[in-house]
Amino acid sequence: MTVLNTNITSLVAQTAQHSASRLNAQSMMRLSTGARVNSAQDDAAGLAIGARMATSITVSGRLIQDISNGISLAQVASGGLQSISGLLQRMRELAVQAATDTLAGSDRAALDKEYQALNNEIDRISVHSKVFERTPLAPLKPTPTVAPVPIGNTSPINSVLTSSNRTFSSGLASLGYIPKGFSNVTINLDSFGADDDVNFTTDGKHLLGSAILSSTDPVWSAKGITSAASANSQIMNANNAFVAGASYDGSLLPPASGYDTITLPIVNNYNGMTLGYSGDGHSSGRNLEKVTIDTVTENLVVMVIGNGSFSANGTWTEPPVVAPTNDPYSEDTAIVLSSPIGQAPQSLTMTATPADTLTLGTANSHIQTISAANSALSKLDAAMNLVNEYAVKYGAWMSRFASASDNLQEMKTQSSSSRSRIMDADYAIEAARLSAQKILQEATTAVIAQANELPRSVLSLLEQK
Repeated sequence: MTVLNTNITSLVAQTAQHSASRLNAQSMMRLSTGARVNSAQDDAAGLAIGARMATSITVSGRLIQDISNGISLAQVASGGLQSISGLLQRMRELAVQAATDTLAGSDRAALDKEYQALNNEIDRISVHSKVFERTPLAPLKPTPTVAPVPIGNTSPINSVLTSSNRTFSSGLASLGYIPKGFSNVTINLDSFGADDDVNFTTDGKHLLGSAILSSTDPVWSAKGITSAASANSQIMNANNAFVAGASYDGSLLPPASGYDTITLPIVNNYNGMTLGYSGDGHSSGRNLEKVTIDTVTENLVVMVIGNGSFSANGTWTEPPVVAPTNDPYSEDTAIVLSSPIGQAPQSLTMTATPADTLTLGTANSHIQTISAANSALSKLDAAMNLVNEYAVKYGAWMSRFASASDNLQEMKTQSSSSRSRIMDADYAIEAARLSAQKILQEATTAVIAQANELPRSVLSLLEQK
């Protein structure tokens, strides 16, 4: 069919030319950027996979650098430990020399000067072995503490008692509580009659005093407390410094039958504490009572049950109140070893390794006498063992870091290779494709020119008529 308005041949050639132009542009883009996938249009799935791989490759590079920083930290700490080890060896040599009887006192004094100088140098190295603003050999950071405060209506014992007698009324309210950390506690009471002193943990464990049994102790029963239930309802509350849910437990109280006829003093051991008690003995006229505690490992409630009055005094050693400090300190350091997409990071924690003289145990040692030198030797041996233990830890950590770094480098290489196969352009293929598309483009241009001449054949038909 010969038509004039629609040149089908030209339209087909134009379509082929458009396709050739598009493919030609695509090849030129790939050759100019070096990437096979330049947009989602090129390869949507490949673009997504390549993006994930790019993230993994970038993270691997960052992790390798972070692990290198961890190795650097371990190397600085290890170097400091080597220096400290050398100082300890010299100090031990001085201690051995001072332990002999052939030296005069002045000789030991001279040796001790060098000994103390070396001790001070250990502290200097421990604080100044610093990298990335971290001091792995410095002392541990002290935990800030504050002075004890009242709990409910119950004040700490140092706000209630003094070393001189004071008079109080007995009843069902706590006298005070002994704060955790106090030591060498002694409390003396004179009940003047039928009153009982008792010690409780804040959750209700009865450690010293008379059991809540009406047949054993008339003082408890006189206040209407003859069972654990009545004790819970009347005294186990927050105002008396007991914690929520506290419940009376007399199973730890020695003995269950009372104190009037047993050998005194009573000793009870609980949670690392040794508690002593002289007994209440009110029925035998023994009204003076004493409570002693070596070290208080948890808050203890003191109550004096009765209907009268009593006098009391006490002494103790309070722990120092530690304020926050900006001094260098050693702390745990976590180094991330891997962070796969969609999973939690995996890390290795280098634990704190304080190597100051206080931690090593040599802070207060000296070698001015033979006995002191012998004591220093045992402390130095323990210090050297601790330093060697630290050195072994750092060696193990550095080995693991090196292994993790090598693994990440291999993963990075393989991931880069895989991503290249997806994302990078193959120049040989793209160059050949570009040449083919150029030829095709030129050919379609020529065909269009020829197709555009076809309507002229209509003129020949018209001229014949």
